[in-house]
Amino acid sequence: MQALKILNKARIRNISIGNLVDIIDTVNLMANLNPAKSDKIKVINAEGSYYEIGHTIGRKTRLQIQQILHSKSYDENQSVIDNEYNDFLKYIEPYPFIVDELRGMADGSGTDFESIVRLNIVELDRERNIQFDCSSFIIKKDNTDILAHSEDGLEGDDIFLLRATYPSGTEILSFCYYGSLVGISASLNSHGFIMSCNLVLSNDNQPGEPKRVFSRRLVECKTIDEALDIVKTARRCQGQHYIFKQFDRTVGVEASATRVQSREIAHNYYHCNNYIFPEMKKYEADAGYVKKLNIRTLEAEGNYQSLSDLKGVKEVLSSHKNHPNCFCTHGSEKGNYSKTLGSIYFDCIKKQIWIGYGPTCRIELECIPFSHPW
Repeated sequence: MQALKILNKARIRNISIGNLVDIIDTVNLMANLNPAKSDKIKVINAEGSYYEIGHTIGRKTRLQIQQILHSKSYDENQSVIDNEYNDFLKYIEPYPFIVDELRGMADGSGTDFESIVRLNIVELDRERNIQFDCSSFIIKKDNTDILAHSEDGLEGDDIFLLRATYPSGTEILSFCYYGSLVGISASLNSHGFIMSCNLVLSNDNQPGEPKRVFSRRLVECKTIDEALDIVKTARRCQGQHYIFKQFDRTVGVEASATRVQSREIAHNYYHCNNYIFPEMKKYEADAGYVKKLNIRTLEAEGNYQSLSDLKGVKEVLSSHKNHPNCFCTHGSEKGNYSKTLGSIYFDCIKKQIWIGYGPTCRIELECIPFSHPW
């Protein structure tokens, strides 16, 4: 009713259905209404130029992006990067396709380019004194080959599932955060390249590419070697962990801002949010936050060797042991700092992709199709 009154008052004529939806979303934002929360993950399909894909994502997530930009936490986090914005921007500008995606997302969501860029560099200087990060497992045992990943975020965070076809011809399926470049969760592309990532805090941060930028550069990779080359040659400003998987090959990668180590994975493997390669441990930030994360790392270390199937790894990712520093988190509902937003399981033997939306202990997994060989 409120939307119709505003439309009538403005005497708007000849509006398309798509534009009408955008206007109603904006009216809801003005009325301080929240988008309806569904039990199923939002799925967005996009294709065209990089700008058009960004625009589609921005238009279909307009309300969520506007809410992030109007949140108290966004305002607090922005104040710490005001002076560094131009320094970080110069590490984004060399990649016109990323600039086009961000500009499309800004135009589609009805906001300005700088605000969208800030969403993608906000974690550089933010205080990280609470646990809200992710866990990944590789299960290679008894004719099983699975990459499992759970995505944790702040209670106000949310994810959607993106299916996109880029101008390169590469098609992807990926978990994505609202307002963020694709590439900072788990994804699969039409070259059979799978990647997942986990935050790690390094003590050698420097001016350079934010992790959302160098992670976005990986999404369309045709081979693991191409991805490794990007990570190793990027002028990274911070650390990140990756699992790269393609057909029979699996590689774990730990990066700080100034060092990268990778290793081939032939057996069960896990990674949470601590460096586990001996040569990388000296780069771990010395902070209470990191010590809290290590609780999950130690629990994973005690479990991962015995895992042999999807059911077993889902049970581990459903664990509330060592609450509140546990694998499955529920936000304030159960006194957790964070909330498990979803999980995804790539079964590379059966060629099945299973996803769940929400805390792992509650979800029913849904099998989703992907038409390309992987």
